[in-house]
Amino acid sequence: MPNTDDLTQQMGNLALNYAHQPSQHLLTFDYPAIDLLNDAGDVFLLEPHLLHWRPRPQALMFHLAEWDPMSLFYTMNSTAPACDVSDVDSEQAVSFLAAVESLNKSNGTSTMSIVVHVENAVAEVRIRLSTTWARSNTTKTTFWDLSVDDWETIMALSHPWVEVLGDVVYRKTTRSFLAAEQTLKQHSSILHHGDNQKWTDSWGSGSASSAQTLLVKVVKYLGHRHSDSLLPFDNLEVDGGTVQLPCGHDISITPEMIENLTDAECINATCNFCDTRILPSDLYVEAKMSEESYKILEASDKHDGWTTLTHEITITSTRPFSKNAIMNAIPAAVDSLKLPETIESARMSPVSLRQTSVALATIKHYLDQQPDTIDKSPFSLAYDLESLAVEAVMGEGLIIPPTWRTFNKIALTRAVNLASLRRCSKIGDGHDGVHMHGRKLFVSVPYMTEGDTSFDMGDLREVLDVEMGSD
Repeated sequence: MPNTDDLTQQMGNLALNYAHQPSQHLLTFDYPAIDLLNDAGDVFLLEPHLLHWRPRPQALMFHLAEWDPMSLFYTMNSTAPACDVSDVDSEQAVSFLAAVESLNKSNGTSTMSIVVHVENAVAEVRIRLSTTWARSNTTKTTFWDLSVDDWETIMALSHPWVEVLGDVVYRKTTRSFLAAEQTLKQHSSILHHGDNQKWTDSWGSGSASSAQTLLVKVVKYLGHRHSDSLLPFDNLEVDGGTVQLPCGHDISITPEMIENLTDAECINATCNFCDTRILPSDLYVEAKMSEESYKILEASDKHDGWTTLTHEITITSTRPFSKNAIMNAIPAAVDSLKLPETIESARMSPVSLRQTSVALATIKHYLDQQPDTIDKSPFSLAYDLESLAVEAVMGEGLIIPPTWRTFNKIALTRAVNLASLRRCSKIGDGHDGVHMHGRKLFVSVPYMTEGDTSFDMGDLREVLDVEMGSD
């Protein structure tokens, strides 16, 4: 069985070291903020990011349908590095950046409302920032009208909250797209219908090539381009050759060298001399999208099994629970709610929040003090753990972000259901509960009577502290 240190690490590196950080400022995003304009017809909706390589966002994808409202937020705090604005010349852009950065030093909540609109045939980005400070309970509202150049300058900055803002406006993830769609439905059915019609045929119309394929393509192109002065590279598949990279350095390469690289290594392949990335920016993005497609398929394969464990817990009869089974099941259940970046940004995922770190650390401390066998009903256990998590977060003086209570309930429900179903009862050729096939863990759900009732949970053999033979 994993020891205490292993369990702490298992909790997704979310644990104890975050428990005493300063309080954070909750920044919520509202896009498109149609109420900032007199005429909704002036709204300009930007093309969703990389829609040709993404599947059409659906509300039922993974657990996103559980988030109501579909809130977009980012938690800021005083430990975050300062945003470097040394290359920003615009007074408006500097003013906007300074205002948002100042939130790092205060406790409270803010709502950033954004809309892109056309003013006198020129596109502008209008932003309203409404901040309420916790200590004084006072509110301040500020407006900015940013030019396209100002906006692009801001988007070029490498900073966490700027990245989240870009996700919101360019609808880079399924979650941000669904949030904007929800806003459009509420405020303008005409805009909502028009936006859907505009992109219907474009979603997923392209196919992103793998990083290995793209790296071969780039190397062959570079070899041909410099074949007059370097070793000819007409047949990469057979001979290999020498190429000159865009950075100016020459490298020798063979097909076997590329074939032996993983996709991740191909994506991040660099010059041996100066570490300049070989894939140009556009192909790098394509390779990342191809990688994300595999991650989506992998996450989808495991999703159904975990979804079956989200059903409401109603059993009130007392039964013995293994403490270690519960302690192992909780981080696995939390991790089941972590999604690929194309679906949900890690910066907005409840899995990554400090509130979750505090909750898990508190639950772990509580379970450490319990006997090896805990006699409780599944209902009482889930209720007690859920309440303990919420009380711990509030006790730290942290604001509970939108969706976090739902996330907390789903994660702990899954964990208790997994621990409850951990014993496998083999009847004939079937199974009830959790059981093994080879190295994979499966759950057969007894309350499901139609269709396939057995779901692949992935390689989670160590999640439960029970002996299970392979079938």
